[in-house]
Amino acid sequence: MPAEVLPVDPSAPDPETVGRAARALRDGLLVIFPTETVYGLAARADRPDAVAALRAAKGREGAKPLTLHFPTLEEALRRFGPLPEGAARLAERRLPGPVTLVVPDPAGGTAGVRVPDDAVARAVLEAAGCPVVATSVNLSGEPPATTGAAAAASEAGRRAAVVLDAGPARLGKPSTVVRFEGDRVEILREGAVPADEALEDAARLMLFVCTGNLCRSPLAAAIAAKVMADRRGIGVGDLLSRGRVARSAGTAAGTGNAATPESVAEGRRLGVDLSGHRSSPVTPTLVGRSHRVFTAEASHRRAILEFVPEAARRVDLLDPAGRDLADPFGRGADAYGRMASLAAEAVRRRSEEGTLEGG
Repeated sequence: MPAEVLPVDPSAPDPETVGRAARALRDGLLVIFPTETVYGLAARADRPDAVAALRAAKGREGAKPLTLHFPTLEEALRRFGPLPEGAARLAERRLPGPVTLVVPDPAGGTAGVRVPDDAVARAVLEAAGCPVVATSVNLSGEPPATTGAAAAASEAGRRAAVVLDAGPARLGKPSTVVRFEGDRVEILREGAVPADEALEDAARLMLFVCTGNLCRSPLAAAIAAKVMADRRGIGVGDLLSRGRVARSAGTAAGTGNAATPESVAEGRRLGVDLSGHRSSPVTPTLVGRSHRVFTAEASHRRAILEFVPEAARRVDLLDPAGRDLADPFGRGADAYGRMASLAAEAVRRRSEEGTLEGG
């Protein structure tokens, strides 16, 4: 029997149309609905016969995990409990949205978690009132369907009971799939969200702040990244895959300026590369995203807390002894050398006491 193809308004889906799709899901039938990425083929997750039918329509054999779809992040958390640290950060910043989290399943193994940023999809998931798994509408290895017409004409469309046609999917690319295992973060598939952005959003950010973001803070951030990488026996370039990142900014910084030549030279002496650094101003958003903020001077801390007072417990002087790290700008090579040595020592002490990455 051919699928019932129902046009639906992508921004204000009709409750009756949504209800017909939701009833089909509850009855163990296959349903196709739009998401912001591509069209999805859905089945009731607690009906083995429905899941088997979905796998057959997808051409997916074996026990390759399917992704659970939820109408809200709160609903997902009720199912999975607290997410791993990196997954929780990524979820907070990106969900609802085009990201799939692969996390440990309390029932054993792993499971995919998706909260689509699409009015139709979320309305159907809410109305279904049962656990729902979904996958893209395409045979394994083929491009996904990005329009309702393509979804209805597909092999999955011929097997589905209901197809909700909302026209072209907004993004037209699949979700970015990110797996979390211990402290490891892995991009399984790059999709609508670039891989480096997903990794940054999942990482614990240590922020270093000075005035112009040309000397002290970029050097301290680079040293911190090396320290964190060395502790794990990995290269700095692999640090994001372990859920850590160090960045720098300035309270009076311009945008896009290179580090001073003296700072680049001191970095080279200490085994870090500042040649690609470009300055950026500190912002409330950046402070809010940071796990810890270390400032070169007490005046930088005061400046940050003027616009983000709630961050007081996370903002400290870089030097654990509470001393300012003097600005070497325009004061010659010796001043840069002293600054670099003091910054390296302060980062080392912060690492040893556990505050570089921890509480």
